[in-house]
Amino acid sequence: MIKVFSTKNYRQNGIIQCILVLKVNSLGKVMTDIREVLNEIYPRLNREQLLSELKPERHGSYYLLTCPKCNKKEAYIYDNKIHINCNRQNNCSYSQSLWDYVQERNGLSNQETLIELAKLADVNLPENDLRSGNYSDEKYQESREQANLLEKAFNYMKMLLWEEQGTSVLKYLIERGYTQEEIKNMELSFYPPFADLEEFLLNSGCQKNSIPGSGLNTKGFGTSHQLAIPYRDSVGMLKGFIVRSLLPDNELEKINEKKYKYSYGIEKDTLFNLYQARNQMVTERSRSKELLIVEGYLDCLIANARGLKGIVGTGGSVITKVQLENAVKLGFKSFTLAFDSDQAGQVGTEKSIRMIYREGLKAFVTALPKGYKDPDELIRSQGAEAFNKLIKQAESGSKWLARYLPIKHNNLETDKDRDAATEEALTYGESIRDPLLAHDYLKTVTEVLNIPPEFLELKFENYKEKIHRQKLERDYKDLFRDAAKLIEENKIDNIESFVTEKIQSI
Repeated sequence: MIKVFSTKNYRQNGIIQCILVLKVNSLGKVMTDIREVLNEIYPRLNREQLLSELKPERHGSYYLLTCPKCNKKEAYIYDNKIHINCNRQNNCSYSQSLWDYVQERNGLSNQETLIELAKLADVNLPENDLRSGNYSDEKYQESREQANLLEKAFNYMKMLLWEEQGTSVLKYLIERGYTQEEIKNMELSFYPPFADLEEFLLNSGCQKNSIPGSGLNTKGFGTSHQLAIPYRDSVGMLKGFIVRSLLPDNELEKINEKKYKYSYGIEKDTLFNLYQARNQMVTERSRSKELLIVEGYLDCLIANARGLKGIVGTGGSVITKVQLENAVKLGFKSFTLAFDSDQAGQVGTEKSIRMIYREGLKAFVTALPKGYKDPDELIRSQGAEAFNKLIKQAESGSKWLARYLPIKHNNLETDKDRDAATEEALTYGESIRDPLLAHDYLKTVTEVLNIPPEFLELKFENYKEKIHRQKLERDYKDLFRDAAKLIEENKIDNIESFVTEKIQSI
């Protein structure tokens, strides 16, 4: 059985202290997932200092390096990335993670590599875990090997975008309004036929048996879908690709395909671009624990390319529970939603706000001007500053919910519409835990629905009492069921402590 405890980070006497995510394996031994530790380490690594022997030269957001393999001054690493890559794809094709580079350079074991990187990032690792070897690197090693393979493929795909093969995709991006520099910053690329990609990887030294499990041969990749977008985890390692089709919607319908496809087997558990927002929060010592969430990947990338930071994407019209949980683990506590202006975006905004409030977090909403479907369209037309201004004017999620009620219920045209809106107003309010937000919400709802405040407050109190009693009933039923199970299993000695603990919890 696996037991997971939450991650918390706090600063004390100027030293970063980490309370790490712990896992208990079947033998009862406490294990720490290295990937969770690296969430603290990678954003704090000084790439220039770490790679001093490669003679790094600052060029905007990346360092130009002497390639460890071909010794040409054509390798590079970005401030917020964890891979060293060589630009000479057809000749050198060097691509290696910081972990692998440091491990190979210093001749270290996995545990020693972790200690070395933590020291360079000024992150303290608990001595007890170090002595007992409680760091589980099995999963990380597997994902690191796959990420290295994907990085090689990705570098090749980026190069192809600027060659004859990528002409159609590059033309589409330029006609969409992106400059060549923005396309490079957005890390967009051309997905070739799989046979071409496989041939390149094999010529680059990759093992043939490592390719099938990578998801690179996903149906449609390189044929119907050719605009490739990298999907990274919260550390910055490549998990796979999101590939967009440039075919018209009616042609996609004929072949029963969606506009975006994901690498086969990919887990969509991380908000797109979360690693960049995390790096920014850490490296700039930002007190802001806020994320701005959009739907589309291109919305997110063009906003970042034009200087707007801390913007992430859901890849759909609603944030998922696991995406929210993973963002909270990294320290984010406030979420501003800027979803598409269509009906799906409105419904997704409603669901996302309620989910965020149920977790006791802050929610805000940025409404797009009329005539604009999504942030990408607004930014391309009016510039990043226009979108940034809207972000600063975002209203609280509680007020947005109140104003959304008439829209959802036919502008309250009939008595039934008004009654349904009133009932839903009560369920909205139940998810708001912050008393100040609840007060603002009730104030706005009474104005929107034209109901006397005291009437709605009374109904709300009655509704909360009803919900509370229903929860008590469920909890006590669970208590009696579990207690009966302990009796059946002849665990009488455990009943008293179990019942006492449960009742206190209730």
